[in-house]
Parts: sequence; structure tokens; C-alpha cells
Amino acid sequence: MKMKFFEKTGPGARRTALILILVVLLTVGCVTTAFALRDTTGEVTESLEKAEVTCEVNENWSVTNTGNIPALIRVRVIVNLTDGDTLLPGDVPDYTVGSGWVKIGDYLYYTGIVDFEEGENGTGNVTTPAISYSNTGAQTTKVTVLADAIQATPSTATQQAWGVTFENGNWS
Repeated sequence: MKMKFFEKTGPGARRTALILILVVLLTVGCVTTAFALRDTTGEVTESLEKAEVTCEVNENWSVTNTGNIPALIRVRVIVNLTDGDTLLPGDVPDYTVGSGWVKIGDYLYYTGIVDFEEGENGTGNVTTPAISYSNTGAQTTKVTVLADAIQATPSTATQQAWGVTFENGNWS
């Protein structure tokens, strides 16, 4: 006994057969593509590193970029007269600012970008301004250097954080 799977004949049968073949081919193509993508897609490893912007003042008043991205540096120099551990009232001694720094308000801004690896002295350091001052009498002059660092890019970072603009080595 012979079984017939497809008994319909005529123009409708041909269209049904073509649709069935297209559905089978489309299904096989989708499954094959899915397996190919699964086999060729390797493990994705995230390689992002969190940016850190930090600095520290050394004993010789140099500032080190201790972060992991290039930074802009500003310092605040506070000069006071003391008698032992007591601050003396009166005028604060004058001090002069060396080259490579610009004074805006209470801060001195370094005119270059300090890299976290190289820097001015090969180690991410920049020398603070040449601070010279006059001392009269038996008082001692106490100098405190406070440093801040901010990422060098984007250029809007300094405006947002410090209220000043750094462009092409110039502060304003």
C-alpha cells in the first residue's frame, strides 16, 4: 500500500509547497546563524580603569601628581609669622612667585599639564613657585603649601571646579 503525503494538485499546491520550503530554509538559516555567533563570540573583558586625580606636597614643597591621569595643579601658599607655635598678628610677610606659575586670587596655578608618569622632574613632580620672603626680628616664618589637582581634560573641568579657565597653557 502506497501512502500519499501530498494529494492536493493545482496552482494552490505549488504555492503551499514554496511557502513550506521557504519556512524550512529560513528556520535552518536562523539556527545556523545563532550557533555561528555563539561559537565565534569570545569572552568580553572590561578594560576600563577608574581615573584618579590626586596630588601631594613633598617636604621640598614640590607637588607630585599621584593620580593615574594627566592633571592641572594649583597651590595655595600661606605664609605666617610665628613665635614658637603661636601665630603672630600683623602683616603677612610678602613672598614672590617664580616662573611657570600664575597668581589668580588666593591660588597659584601651574602653567603646564603634569603627567602622572613623567612630569617636570621625571616622576610626576612640579616644583612649587620659588618662594622667597623677608623675616624681621626673632619671629619664625611658617610656610604652608596646600595643593589641588584636577583632570587636564576636558577643558571645562577647571571652570566647573575652580572657576577659572585653562587654555593653551594660559589661565584666566
